[in-house]
Amino acid sequence: MKNYEELFNDNELKIWADVTTYCNAKCPQCPRTDPNGLGKAEWLELNQWSLQQFQENFPISILENCQQFEFCGEWGDAIMNKDIFEMCKYVIDNSNSTIAIHTNGSIRTPKWWKELGEMCGDRLVVTFDIDGFTQQQHEHYRVGTDLKLICDNLKALNDTESEVEVFTIIFKHNEDDIPKIAKFVKELGVEKIMFILSSRFAKVAEINSRKIFEYTDNNNKINILEQSRFNADAGSIFLKDIILNNESINILEDYVKNN
Repeated sequence: MKNYEELFNDNELKIWADVTTYCNAKCPQCPRTDPNGLGKAEWLELNQWSLQQFQENFPISILENCQQFEFCGEWGDAIMNKDIFEMCKYVIDNSNSTIAIHTNGSIRTPKWWKELGEMCGDRLVVTFDIDGFTQQQHEHYRVGTDLKLICDNLKALNDTESEVEVFTIIFKHNEDDIPKIAKFVKELGVEKIMFILSSRFAKVAEINSRKIFEYTDNNNKINILEQSRFNADAGSIFLKDIILNNESINILEDYVKNN
């Protein structure tokens, strides 16, 4: 494995930038979410980098040695940052680096996303979160997000040279519809999807041999997320990028039916 100096000299640096703690979503198992009401966790301070701070921390002398710049927030969604478009432009204009963004996608407008794609071209890959093929199914976990807006934004970006992927978390409430979600995503024009199982069920109760995560929504109603029946073993469909075509969707249908 190369050390930092070797990666720097070989122009192979990969940088992960967490540029904001703001988020529009209220995903119950997210570390920034308080499960008692789905507000922001009290300990989390709201802040975001400015373009100037970004440039000061990543001067051109650093950018020139980067292979990839990833905006994937642990504590917020990068697209909430007011200067994210300008940050991407700065990277594109001053390096040969690619940009990877992971977002819930229910932020900004299709016009904004098309302009981002036209500016970044084929050096941009964006992963959108879609957890269902209906609004009701999707927002069971992705609370506060709009599936139609996500799809409109995704399609706008997909009309450019930029690459679009989808990321889906599987729970009990959507486990039987994995093939339907894949077909839904394929019909949006997306070629790649990743399914994963939630691992955030530590220290919670069990029901019918499945772990559950209990939370209270903003109407003080108690809800639960229930673990999927599937196991994340090496032979499963999980933790793999799936190239979407008719054959792969048939494989997903067989998997759901037989497990």
